[in-house]
Amino acid sequence: MPKHSSMNIYTLKQQSDEEGNSCSTVINEGTDDEFTCCGYKISRWRCFLTYTLVACTAGFFYLFLYWQPNWKIWLLYQKWPLHSATVVLNKDKYDRWMAKDIKHIPTTERLQDDNTDNNSERSWERKILLSSNSSTADNVIHENNGVKYFNYQKLRYIWNDASQAYVRLRGLDAGFTTAEIYSMAGGMPTVVEDKRRFIFGENTIKIRVKSYSRLFIEEVLSALYIFQLFSVCLWMSDEYYYYAGCILIMSIVSITKTLYSTKKQMLSLRRTVAGGDKVNVCRGGQDFENVWQDTLIPGDVIEIPRHGCVMSCDAILLSGNCIVNESALTGESVPVMKTNLPNHTTENVTYSLKHHQRHTLYCGTKVIQARYYGNEIVRAIVSHTGYMTAKGDMVRAILYPKPLTLKLERDSMKFVAVLACLALVGFLYSVILKYLHGEPASEIALESLDVITIAIPPALPVALTVGIAYAQTRLKAKKVFCISPQRINICGYLDVICFDKTGTLTEDSMDLLGVLPVLNNMFSRLVKDITSMPYSDFIAGMACCHSITKIDNELSGDPLDLKMFESVQWVLEEPETEGAGYETIAPVVVKPPSNIASNGEQQDDIEIGIIRQFPFMSELQRMSVIIRHKTESGMVLFVKGSPEMICSLCMKDTVPADFTEQLGRYTKQGYRVIALACKNLGPKLPWHKAMKVTRDKLECDLTFLGLIIMQNRLKPESTPVIQELKAANIRTVMITGDNVLTAMSVARECTMVHSRDQLIFITAENSAEEPDGIPPKISFMFTDSSNNFSLEEMTISDLAIDMNASSGKYHFAVSGDAYSVIVKHYPELLPKILVRGCVFARMSPDQKAQLVESLQELDYYVGMCGDGANDCGALRTAHAGVALSELEASVASSFTSKRDNIECIPDVIKEGRSSLVGSFAVFKYMALYSIIQYVSILIMYWLLTILGDVQFMYIDIFIITLITVTMGRTAAYSKIADCKPLESLVGPAMLFSVGTQVIIQITFQVIVVILLKSQSWFVPIEPQLSGDAVYSYENAAVFLISLFQYIIVAAIFSKGPPFRLQFWTNYWYLAVLVICTIVSIVILFLPEGAFMDSFMQVYPLPWTFRLYILGIAAANFVISAAFELYVVEMPSLKEPLRFLCCRRKKMKKYQRIETEVNASKSWLSVSSINMSSSHADILVETNNINANIETGTAL
Repeated sequence: MPKHSSMNIYTLKQQSDEEGNSCSTVINEGTDDEFTCCGYKISRWRCFLTYTLVACTAGFFYLFLYWQPNWKIWLLYQKWPLHSATVVLNKDKYDRWMAKDIKHIPTTERLQDDNTDNNSERSWERKILLSSNSSTADNVIHENNGVKYFNYQKLRYIWNDASQAYVRLRGLDAGFTTAEIYSMAGGMPTVVEDKRRFIFGENTIKIRVKSYSRLFIEEVLSALYIFQLFSVCLWMSDEYYYYAGCILIMSIVSITKTLYSTKKQMLSLRRTVAGGDKVNVCRGGQDFENVWQDTLIPGDVIEIPRHGCVMSCDAILLSGNCIVNESALTGESVPVMKTNLPNHTTENVTYSLKHHQRHTLYCGTKVIQARYYGNEIVRAIVSHTGYMTAKGDMVRAILYPKPLTLKLERDSMKFVAVLACLALVGFLYSVILKYLHGEPASEIALESLDVITIAIPPALPVALTVGIAYAQTRLKAKKVFCISPQRINICGYLDVICFDKTGTLTEDSMDLLGVLPVLNNMFSRLVKDITSMPYSDFIAGMACCHSITKIDNELSGDPLDLKMFESVQWVLEEPETEGAGYETIAPVVVKPPSNIASNGEQQDDIEIGIIRQFPFMSELQRMSVIIRHKTESGMVLFVKGSPEMICSLCMKDTVPADFTEQLGRYTKQGYRVIALACKNLGPKLPWHKAMKVTRDKLECDLTFLGLIIMQNRLKPESTPVIQELKAANIRTVMITGDNVLTAMSVARECTMVHSRDQLIFITAENSAEEPDGIPPKISFMFTDSSNNFSLEEMTISDLAIDMNASSGKYHFAVSGDAYSVIVKHYPELLPKILVRGCVFARMSPDQKAQLVESLQELDYYVGMCGDGANDCGALRTAHAGVALSELEASVASSFTSKRDNIECIPDVIKEGRSSLVGSFAVFKYMALYSIIQYVSILIMYWLLTILGDVQFMYIDIFIITLITVTMGRTAAYSKIADCKPLESLVGPAMLFSVGTQVIIQITFQVIVVILLKSQSWFVPIEPQLSGDAVYSYENAAVFLISLFQYIIVAAIFSKGPPFRLQFWTNYWYLAVLVICTIVSIVILFLPEGAFMDSFMQVYPLPWTFRLYILGIAAANFVISAAFELYVVEMPSLKEPLRFLCCRRKKMKKYQRIETEVNASKSWLSVSSINMSSSHADILVETNNINANIETGTAL
């Protein structure tokens, strides 16, 4: 679920002027929305100098300022204290700059109305508008100046006099207690409402759709198209009309396509977020009025219709409960139950979006059904509006995505810089050469500048995206959808893939194996036929402890709840006569069907009303319900959840002595085990108190009822995929909220952990720090290497473990509690745990995301695959998140697979590697093409000739464009290789490959020129004052050999396995190469005539010399292919090349840690042992860390 920042600290550091006034500050420090805000004020003399410079440069300097808006602010404005600045320059954590004007909301009579500025309203303003240390609302609303603010990335920031900084406008997550929120349940007066609306504005998520003219101007003013425009103008001046016209048409087509796509996406996004319905709002007391949704503001009390609605704001549920479909935000298709916010009247409990998700209705989600008792209205209080909502966060993530600066892009900029240097050298060479030949200054300028357009191909950025587009299309055909195409190339780098367990590796649906009820404080035998059991508290708990509801007469809810409820074969009803048979109203009734006799009791005597539900929370690992039997006056609490958690909440004398043994027996076999407990609340708890009491006061001193054993089968596709990934040296890690032994069993079953490998379970004895400051102890428990997971009995000799035993590798299985303890108290131990960690169990959603971040900090490229809302944080954090969802575009992940298994992971990796290698190949080809043409032009300049207009057009449009467009179409290889593609364009191997090919192509061009000059029939060009000649021997020879070189380098750079299929399987590409080769041969041997003379401007060469050129081209191909396929790929050259490039082989952090771990025979070395029965306290030393670690044999 999208989260809002709930931080109260907004400024980390400030820069001040000489008088101590703050000129800059860091806002939203520590969050994804962090940015630096600097104050500026316009300077007249700076404006005069800047615009004078713009005029002197004919507007080109303003174009530079358009590309660098921060420079515009620096030049036009002077730094000024924030409190009196007229504009702010904001730089986010990704170094993106944006200037924003300071705006004012003028003070009005209503804003100054003393009748409404009471203490409660001022308290509201102190929290919702300001940071928590502000004292009065006047810090924001001044009598004379009103409210001063600016909008940045769709959020509003308001000036706070107390902290002398701009602070983010916040909603009801600004430190309000639950009691304060309930104090607003009566709604707000109209005057107060108007006052707040001045601050918050409209409740709309406006998507500004720019006009085609505005989009066109912005697109044309980009650096790429400015360079293309400069090139076209230059070519036109040099009379290259055909070529310039073709490039201009291609650019117009490209711009039109881009504008149409951009406009279509923005219109689609605007339609997605558009809303305009009305809602009932309480304006004080019990009266409701029907208003438009865009007039809602935080603090409004709204009615949730019983038939449901689509939420237009974030709201906190105050009464009743709601069934909500949150798939639009999370991708989770299972409806969730939302209950009213607990009213902590005696405790100072602060409302938090993170901890009160189950009581919050999010904007964009669909309320399917709302329930309350009698004719009472289901009420909710608006907490956030507009872009402050969860949906607003989602839209802002789309509008302002986290930039992806790939190594490929960084290296490409370096390579372009090298080409720019070559262009400068060529420019100077041309100027000097033309000057020495006595050519006019205009000709010197045109032809010298032409070298720059040749050396730097303007189509390079577009060419790099072609392979990504093909990969995206192939993934779509495999039902994998990508909303961030740049992530496809990142998938080629992935080192580790993290998997959720339930619904990802295993089936989402579960089968009930049986139950283990407790009788006389002992477990009975496993019962598989639940209907054969007599009625008991255990049966009642299975029938009512769930969040199932009826939607259109169909049961809906969590698959586990449904399977459990179906096993008892009871029925669920929503009574038509509310409260029939009850002293109070119960929204849901469960009872056995009429054809089932339950232990001799009549059906009417067994009817249970579910009074209240406490929904399941991952952090608490449990859910509970308050129920009442129809014939009884007292209420009963039923709780179900993880066995460990439920056991800790039960009275010890009710838990069977063999609890640990029975739990381990089933979890070791991979079954999912759920515990059930109850508590008799008695008749002293009245209905109104039951609706207000907090769950922590009830969920204690429980009576243990038994265990429910669920069979969660492994998906048939999981094991082959895991084996394929491991064979490719890609790590696989399981991150789950399930029991650790169940997860370990699944890891063995799917071969994530080999049967001969050792699995070491790390858990924390208790996660709380002891009073004397001693950190919590962590336990290492060693399992055997068989699939039954029986824990070995520990002896003194067993403790001296060689971690690199020859019997196999070792892996760690870590519990969520242990992970938290290690992160907090043993951070130096964490990297070694991470490089060998395989199973992370009982992990909360936040811990999943934190684990992914920790892996990324070790230089891993991390992929994450999950299917539930609990995986959203990890999916967003990973380099490549793959959601298994029915939706085509999950908002939480880059990739969404409509296949409900992990077969999509190899597809994503293979396509990522194929796209990455294809991008490298296209880049190398474009670089070689530029250098070949660059060298050809320089040679021709030396020979007093130049390429003709049609010759340029044939090379760039017919050969280069067709090859570039089809080269990336080669499909991915069918198998994932055990090595990764090259990561750098400027690495030794890449530079050696490009360098050798440059030398080879230059050599063969020079050979042709030398051979040409040695011919008896050769007549050189006479210097001409009118410029260079096109129709000449020199032009024909260099032009014809270069045609074949463009095709040769395209063929040799199109490498196949291990990442792509052979290039001849790409039929379009093969056809282009064949056609280009045939046409080039035809041009070579075409007899003299109008086409060759006038159109192609190719001077007729003797037939024997044409055969020489064809032979030289063949030799060029053989030598180029031999060097690329054999010499460049020689392993023995890798180290010498690194030495020549002055580069050492850089090891990533995880590789260094792995090396350290492997180098130590026992990096967990036991230095002291104090053995007592089955427990041993040992001292573990690792990297100068002395940690008390308790090693035991039982959970």
